[in-house]
Amino acid sequence: KFAKGMVQLQNIRPFYQAIYSNMPKIESSSCPTMGVTSKEIVYDREFVMKLPFSEFLFVSLHEVAHVALLHNARRRGRDSLLWNIACDLVVNAGLAKEFGLSPGDEKTTQLYKIKMPTNIVFSPKTDVDTDCTEELYEELANQAKKNNYFNFVQNGAGKGQPQSAGGSGGGNGGESGDGETGSGSNPGNPGKGGQGQGN
Repeated sequence: KFAKGMVQLQNIRPFYQAIYSNMPKIESSSCPTMGVTSKEIVYDREFVMKLPFSEFLFVSLHEVAHVALLHNARRRGRDSLLWNIACDLVVNAGLAKEFGLSPGDEKTTQLYKIKMPTNIVFSPKTDVDTDCTEELYEELANQAKKNNYFNFVQNGAGKGQPQSAGGSGGGNGGESGDGETGSGSNPGNPGKGGQGQGN
């Protein structure tokens, strides 16, 4: 699937393919779906095998977009779950706009099908032309404070992990993984950013 994905990305989006082709794909038991560090794509074999290829293509684009946007480097000590949700909102809004998709939609692009999964962090209110990840994070963090999310986390409960389509995005070497959906504690309704979805 990864080899096929590389070929199709070359035709659909050569920029993404250039990043994708240079990232080692590491099978990891700590990642039940797909995720990225700044240098690697980590994945669960069973998840990848079961994922329809049109969705696999979207998830691959999603993960590469995290790397292209330097999301791991830009985190700078922010809460990993809230940061991942903010990053996912931006990435998914960007891909939705680029390919004319919304959750559950499948489109054909240059003869290749690409489908946005239904179980992702997405808000139609997120505007990639005006909203930045850091601003969305602040909205999420402010709402999380009102809901006592940080107290909940400090007490050792509900520390959410970054997630990919239907599960956790794994991180290696001390880096948090970036993926598609947030899980664990729901920090609340972040307004423009939409609501973090758990599975």
